[in-house]
Amino acid sequence: MAEYKIHWYSKDMSLLAILVDFNSLEYAWGENSIGILKISLPADEYPSLWVKRDSFFALYRNGILEMECIWFLRRIEFDDTNNILTLLAYSPNYLLGDPDNRAGRIVIYESGSVVYTELQDYADDMLKTLVLQNMGLGALDAVRDLSNYLSISKNTSSGPIISKSCAKALLLPLFQEICESARQEGTPVYFDIVCTSVPYAMHTLQLEFRTYTSQRGRDLRNYTISKDMGNISNSYLIIDYGPEITVCYAAGAGEGSLQPQESYTAPRRSVASAFNRRESFISISSTDDTAVLISAAKQYVSNGKPKVKFTGSIVDTENFRYGVEWGFGDRVSVYTHGFTFDARISAISVKVSQGAESVEANISGEEDL
Repeated sequence: MAEYKIHWYSKDMSLLAILVDFNSLEYAWGENSIGILKISLPADEYPSLWVKRDSFFALYRNGILEMECIWFLRRIEFDDTNNILTLLAYSPNYLLGDPDNRAGRIVIYESGSVVYTELQDYADDMLKTLVLQNMGLGALDAVRDLSNYLSISKNTSSGPIISKSCAKALLLPLFQEICESARQEGTPVYFDIVCTSVPYAMHTLQLEFRTYTSQRGRDLRNYTISKDMGNISNSYLIIDYGPEITVCYAAGAGEGSLQPQESYTAPRRSVASAFNRRESFISISSTDDTAVLISAAKQYVSNGKPKVKFTGSIVDTENFRYGVEWGFGDRVSVYTHGFTFDARISAISVKVSQGAESVEANISGEEDL
C-alpha cells in the first residue's frame, strides 16, 4: 500500500501535527469541481482548539503532495460514544463556491459592463479574468482581494472564444458553464486552484489558479485502455445515431420568393444508407448573404454528427499504476468494440482503512462519428 502522511495546519499557518495513524481516510475529486477529503481520527487524541474552520491539511501520498492541493476544514463531527472525530475538508476550488452552490465568490458588479459582466474572450483567459476581478488585485473592494495567497497563471488564449453574461453569478457554476461552452465549441477547458507552496520557515501558504485545455492532467494516449489489456472494468459504450442531421436548409432575410435559401449536405453521412437523409431547417433573419447561410447550414450539420460515448473504471495493473503511470485528469486512448478514441480519467476516489488502499477512477470519452 502507498504511504500516507497528513500535515495539519492551523488557519494561521502553524503546523499542528503530522498524522500517520488514522482510523480511515477518503478523498474524491472530479473535473471542474470541488475535491472532498474525509479523515476519521480518535477523538480523545486531538485538542479541540485545533479543530477550527479553515485549518487545513496537506496530504502526501508516497511523499508527493496529492492532487497538488491542500484541503480546508469545513465540517466537524464528534462521536463521543465511539470516540471518533470526523473531519470533512474541501479542495481550494471551494473558494469559488460550495457543493450546493449557496456561497463562494460572486460577480458582484452591475450588469451591462463590458469590463466586468459582459465578457467575450478565450474561455481559459475569461476564467482568469473573473478570478482577478473577484478574488485578486482587480477586485474593486479590497476585502475581496486574496492575492497575498492566490496567484493566477498567465493567459495562454488556448480555449475557444465565447461570450458570457455573468452579473451576480456564483463563480463555481459560472466557471462550469464556461467550460461546457468551450467543450461544445470543440476545445475542452478545465480549471483548478492548486497549492504551489505549503507553509514552512518564513513562507506562507501559496495557491495558484490554473486552466488547462484538452486534458486536466498528462497526455497519455500512448497507453491503451481496453478490456483485453485488463486495465478497465465496468465499460459502457453508447453509439447514438438518433439526433443525427445530414442536411440543413438555411433561410435568410426576406419573405416568400424573395427569401434566400441555401443548403449543405454531409457527403458521406447522407448516403450511408438509403434512409439516412436527415433534414433540418434554420432561419437567419439577419442576413441574405449566401456565404453566411451556407456556412451556418454546414455548422448545423456538423453539430448534428452522431456520437459515440464511453464510460468505465480504471483498473490498476502491474504496468499501469495510480500515481506512477496514470493520475487524475490524464488523457488516454480507449479501444472497445472496434472503436479507438480519446478519453479522460475524469474522477477519482481513494479510500484508506486498516492498512488497505482502494482506488476507483472513472474514465469517460465522447467523439463524433
